[in-house]
Amino acid sequence: MKRRKRDPKATKRALLEAAFEEMHKHGFQGTSISQILARTGMTKGALFHHYPSKLALAYAVLDEIVEPMIVDIWLVPLDSRDDPLVALQAMLRSSVKRMTDQLGRNALLLGCPLNHFAEEMSPLDEGIRNRCNRIFSRWQSGITGVLVDGIGQGVVRSDVDAENTAMFIIASIEGAISMGKQTQSLARCLEMLQGCGEHLSLYLESLRKN
Repeated sequence: MKRRKRDPKATKRALLEAAFEEMHKHGFQGTSISQILARTGMTKGALFHHYPSKLALAYAVLDEIVEPMIVDIWLVPLDSRDDPLVALQAMLRSSVKRMTDQLGRNALLLGCPLNHFAEEMSPLDEGIRNRCNRIFSRWQSGITGVLVDGIGQGVVRSDVDAENTAMFIIASIEGAISMGKQTQSLARCLEMLQGCGEHLSLYLESLRKN
């Protein structure tokens, strides 16, 4: 009988994905190692071989799943930006589909995983707080950069505060996601996200230089 070949990368990825799903649904403190192992069918020894603690696993979830997800949904669409404001508006229009593709339709009702970690664990663990700060800062810097480019191109008004505008956009998005979550209605959640995107698009248009 042939012994199954070990695949450390596949094992780590399976553990990360299971941990992400459990922590997204139950929070860090509400997630147990046994829940993660039950999802993967792996042993405790296999988990601790790759991640020495649940906290180390949470750090990896933020680094390897949550941050790439935020980048893919909110920043990758900005790479093509002949008109920076049009690029931002297109990103807002595509965000619901991208979030659905990344999280799954019903998982939208669980809210933003980055915000989950920030709200629950930032007061309790410096490692999680630093990671959340880094991801939010990367998100804000990406939008800030697009607006600064727009000012330089003469597309965006010169009096626009790019950094604070980026912060306002992110705060609006996260607020809409949180408001949608509390309804526990998928239809209402989608309506709120789309409504927020539409109003932010109108706001962005008001930044255009005449």
